[in-house]
Amino acid sequence: IRTVLRHVRPHLERQRLRSVLDILPVGVLISDAKGRLLEINPAVKAIWGADAPLLDDASQYHKYKGWWASTGKPVAAKEWALARTLATGKAVISEEIDIETFDGQRKTILNSAVPIRDHTGTVVNAVAVNVDITARKVAEEALRQSEAIAKARAEELETIMETVPAAVWIAHDPQCHHMTVNRTAYELMRLSPGSVMTATPANGKYPFPFKIQKNGQDIPLDELAMQQASRTGQEVEAEFEFVFSEDDVRSIYGKAVPLREPDGAVRGVVGAFLDVTEHKQAEAERQQIEAALRQKQEWLDLAQTAAKLGSFDWNIQTNVNLWSKELEAIYGLQPGEFGGTCKDWARWAHPDDLPKIQAEFSHSLTTGTSEFF
Repeated sequence: IRTVLRHVRPHLERQRLRSVLDILPVGVLISDAKGRLLEINPAVKAIWGADAPLLDDASQYHKYKGWWASTGKPVAAKEWALARTLATGKAVISEEIDIETFDGQRKTILNSAVPIRDHTGTVVNAVAVNVDITARKVAEEALRQSEAIAKARAEELETIMETVPAAVWIAHDPQCHHMTVNRTAYELMRLSPGSVMTATPANGKYPFPFKIQKNGQDIPLDELAMQQASRTGQEVEAEFEFVFSEDDVRSIYGKAVPLREPDGAVRGVVGAFLDVTEHKQAEAERQQIEAALRQKQEWLDLAQTAAKLGSFDWNIQTNVNLWSKELEAIYGLQPGEFGGTCKDWARWAHPDDLPKIQAEFSHSLTTGTSEFF
């Protein structure tokens, strides 16, 4: 019985080892003391390809093609972890190596090796472990690229915010408690960098040394453009005033647009605003001038009607000749009947008078004389 057990136990141990090797998710290679590969498990073939060979000694390890990930230099036969462990008796742990499989694929592995000693301490075997980290490396590279893109976009956004002539606010929460702004926004609000730049901070205290009004009335804080955009989820266009004092009022115009999570929920707001005070003042002055011109034209029309006088305006460059309705009436024409050019006017002059009139026109244009008859 003892003789049978001595033969059976090694066989059982080998079966157990084979079962363990078969289910391991990492590649395992077992060699003897000279480097001859005794065992490779299925995971080795999954990593290296179905043709991964059992080699006779360590001098043949170059058939497994690899390059040091840190330098790109080829891994020589004697540099493989298994060969070095057999030569030195020391373990080698987790060396990163780029490999070319026996079916031509490129992968990255972590390669380790440990010695197995007998009861005297002599190295009799060595075990190498290969962990395929290709997917992890791809994910890491994708993450690095994503981080690089995100960093570049952040730098672009920062550059845009600091160069755009508009004041920009970014609310980082739906309540608009926390906002970041650009330099122009600080200047517009006459606040120093680092100041609280939201009218609705988390502590509920209004932080600004000026009023925000529309047509002389304070705007409720939840009706401000950015707060309204966040609450409604809609783009908001707004005009309002920063009232620093009774004599110091700035007119502001801009838009606020909500930022959304992938599920559509509002996560913040972006607002861009311009100081349009000078524009509104210029527009008011233009309207005043136009109103004055209309008044003067009305007076001129009344005077011409009362005095039965006519007038014309001739643009020499474009040859456009505009007649007042009174002048058309003097010539017996209906309002708008005159053709609008000197040629049209010549049709209504007496043929005997036309040469003299044309000569007087020419003399006036040449000499700058302002009157002719």
